[in-house]
Amino acid sequence: MLIFPESLLHILYKGRYDVGASILRMFSFLALIVPWNAVVSSYMIGMGKVKQGFVAGVGLVVIALPAYVILIPLLGGLGASISLVGSIVIVTLVMVLYLYRTLPLQPGNVIRRALDAWTFIKRLIPLEEK
Repeated sequence: MLIFPESLLHILYKGRYDVGASILRMFSFLALIVPWNAVVSSYMIGMGKVKQGFVAGVGLVVIALPAYVILIPLLGGLGASISLVGSIVIVTLVMVLYLYRTLPLQPGNVIRRALDAWTFIKRLIPLEEK
């Protein structure tokens, strides 16, 4: 969707929506940020940070609304897509920074926990027949 949105739209919709290629290209960036946002949001909820997750949701609206008001009259649908993607990127980065500063999560600890989980699974389900 990022590299060939024109061709994709032309093949799927037989040329009816070729003008939407720039919007589709902008939305393709969500494929990079939405999984990150989902993991951070789930982690926040799992750690009991529901209030902060709610504040992030309100922050998304507070950031997106002015961006919509400014960019939609200037760029139309492309402005709307830029506003949405930009707002989600900003909120996700703020949530990541918040978690990094408030919770003791280090990449090494995550890797060690993953190895512990793998060891547990191997003990629970023997992969070799005796």
